[in-house]
Amino acid sequence: MIKYKISKGYSDTNNRCDCKFGCWSRNVRKVKLITNINCYCCSKNHTHNYYLCDKHIVDIEKNISNHVFVGLRLKTLIDPIANELFINPDL
Repeated sequence: MIKYKISKGYSDTNNRCDCKFGCWSRNVRKVKLITNINCYCCSKNHTHNYYLCDKHIVDIEKNISNHVFVGLRLKTLIDPIANELFINPDL
């Protein structure tokens, strides 16, 4: 599940709108996407920040990327086949 939060004020950084369609506006608000995936780059849940102008923030799903990439550590993944063989060596 992916949730998002929109900042109330405008961003102080010098970012421009991250809309897929190439908007050049620098009067943007921060949109923070929050997933329930624990990854190596974030302390708790994976978050990704987008900056959108007021015109494009109306329809967030249409104006941001369709994919969010998350980096996972291989040692934290649980392989059910390997664990089953470790518990029941007769398999």
